[in-house]
Amino acid sequence: MKKTELAITLVLALLFSAVAGTQVVNLARANPIPPMHTEITIEKPLNTTYNVNTLPLSFSVDTTFSRNSYFYSLDGEKSKQVENIEIVSQEDINRGKSPPIIRTVLNGSCALSNLSEGWHNVTVYQISYMIGVDPDYEIARFSKNIQFRIDTLPSVLVASPENKNYTSSDVYLNFMVNRAVNWMGYTLDGKDNVIVTGNITLTGLSNGVHNVTVYAKAETGNTGASEIIYFRVDAPFPTALVAAASGVSIAAVGVGLLVYFKKRKRG
Repeated sequence: MKKTELAITLVLALLFSAVAGTQVVNLARANPIPPMHTEITIEKPLNTTYNVNTLPLSFSVDTTFSRNSYFYSLDGEKSKQVENIEIVSQEDINRGKSPPIIRTVLNGSCALSNLSEGWHNVTVYQISYMIGVDPDYEIARFSKNIQFRIDTLPSVLVASPENKNYTSSDVYLNFMVNRAVNWMGYTLDGKDNVIVTGNITLTGLSNGVHNVTVYAKAETGNTGASEIIYFRVDAPFPTALVAAASGVSIAAVGVGLLVYFKKRKRG
């Protein structure tokens, strides 16, 4: 082949390639394929503090992957599958062209129970698989994480005093708190709080009806309180002391009379 013919052939080949490439680019522009995506939103729990030990985990997913499973992991522990999945909507965002790309919006939920005090984190996973391939073969994994805190109200139980009569003006205050707290205190008969570090004895109580309430405050300021405990003090009057005092008085009077009579006799 002559050099001129070879040059013409190369030029024609380049022109054909350029035209073909232009056609492919134009076709792609005319029929763009939407990108695959997944967006996970954790709706509950929020990044805040809760005063309960059981919380709902709820999340929504907007995805174009068609074969998925959903799992969650609490505090890095082994993942558990979320069984409660509700499909909200589905549509072909490729508008009937090939290949069809189905956009799915769904909700998932489960319960997080027996949560301990303190900070926690929960991660929601979407694991996508390839259709017609080994079901254990993952092609994509998406996740979303949220942190939250558990700080329940301290629980206070008063064992003593009880709702009964006491025959002593000194009554033992015995109570229990279910968790570590910043401070504890009590109020007697509606008066100001008295801070304590543990069980004490309520001394010098007057006869009559009394009431006591015990409080405990957590680090975050959550304050728990016991029930109001009503009790009665009916301490006996100290008769022995009265008798002794009466005897002294009589003796003193007798001595005075004796001195008086003696003085009269001398006169």
